[in-house]
Parts: sequence; structure tokens; C-alpha cells
Amino acid sequence: MSRIVVLALLAACTPAAGTELETWDGVTAYAFGGKRAPVYARLDGAEASFDPPGPETDRVGFQCVELVVRYYYFHDGFSPELWSGDASGLCTHANVPPTGIEIVSAPQQVGDAMVFAADRYGISTAGHIGIIRAIHTDDTVDLFAQNFGNQTTAFEDGEPIDHAECFLHVTE
Repeated sequence: MSRIVVLALLAACTPAAGTELETWDGVTAYAFGGKRAPVYARLDGAEASFDPPGPETDRVGFQCVELVVRYYYFHDGFSPELWSGDASGLCTHANVPPTGIEIVSAPQQVGDAMVFAADRYGISTAGHIGIIRAIHTDDTVDLFAQNFGNQTTAFEDGEPIDHAECFLHVTE
């Protein structure tokens, strides 16, 4: 099969930017779809749109960090304006998470965020981050995330804990 045909098939299977994927714990995840534009929170973070009003949660579309920012805004009241940058800098303090969120070396509970190490396990230099939906005894977690893999689901199951660079945990 030619490269052009494969690319066309992949494009046909990828949801359009802003397409709802799933909702978990009251927050909806959306497909990135290649659209790099500001995203704004709605309903205190439960939903989002490319159109204002609402606080800006990302400047380059429905990225993985955008969902985490919105999740913590919806559940814990953290202002979206306090976050910036890629997932890759969250563990090294290059992108400092807001006061009230600490960097930890192991998941503490459902609702923590797992930050993947950049440039490892197929992750880009921007890194990847998702909200933990379940912690398993086999040292894996199930995640709720945006802009990962084929973008047809927001659920990543069975991710090895040792693929994390760090975890984010709400302390307040």
C-alpha cells in the first residue's frame, strides 16, 4: 500500500478537532485533530470550545496538558492561567505546577496526573500527561487523556507506572 493511501486512511479515521471523545469524572476530552488554536473552558472546566468566553486552557488546541489543566480547574478550582508549557517540563520545574499541586515519585490516588518521560516509550519531546482513573496492583494505571495515540479514545489502560517521569498530586 502506498504511503499516500496509508496517510489518507489515517486521516479518514482521525476525528475532527474538537470532537468529543469521552467524559470521565465530569470532564469531557476532545480530539486534537491537528488544529492549533486557543481553547477556552466552559461550565467551570467540564467542557471546552475553540470560542471564548471562558478562561483560556491552552493556546495550541486540545493537547494533553489542556485536559489536565481543565480537570484540575473543574475539580479543585486551580486557575488555568497558572499553567504553561509542555508536559515534559512539569517534573523538572521548567514548567512549575500551581501552588497546591506537588510533584511526587509515585501515584497517590485516582485523580493524580502521570507525566510520561519525554523521548521515551514513543513519547515526543513535548512529553505526555494524563489523569489517573485507576491504580492496579501490577504496577500499571488507567489514564484519562487527550492527544495520544490514534485519538479515537480518551482512555489509556494498563500504562506501566515506570513509564512516568513523575506524578502530580493535589495537596489542598
